[in-house]
Amino acid sequence: METLPLVQRQKLCRQVRQEQVKRYHTWADGLTLSSTAERRKNVAAKKVKGVNFEQSMCALEATERFDNQEVVQSLEGGGCEPDVCSPSGASLLHKCCANDNVALAEVVLSYAVAVNSQDDNGSTPLHFACGYDHPELVQLLLEVSLSCPTAEPL
Repeated sequence: METLPLVQRQKLCRQVRQEQVKRYHTWADGLTLSSTAERRKNVAAKKVKGVNFEQSMCALEATERFDNQEVVQSLEGGGCEPDVCSPSGASLLHKCCANDNVALAEVVLSYAVAVNSQDDNGSTPLHFACGYDHPELVQLLLEVSLSCPTAEPL
């Protein structure tokens, strides 16, 4: 091909390109609309639509945001156990006491959770309530601890 004059090489290149285009159109005509739609569905199915967290982790995070409604829905819907713990061992009750969320603490306590549960550092919800200076929660925890016959002594 290199030995051919310029005009003949250009003509030969056009012919090769035309054959490529014809083969492409033949191939494209062979594809049906339904197979194209199926391929698009398969690609769409492979795409991740978002991040899905466990219901229990969402409830723990909602406790920190003071989103009591989301936590109650998680507890009532059965997607979250009332004694769920974070990776550091802090329960819903620990987080309520750390954030001074008395209303949610009462809801969590209505599910008969362990009042004296300890996180990884050995702290109980009462330690959190005292440490963060939340007297209402301290009083609530002491009342529940004293009224519950199965509770461990403080």
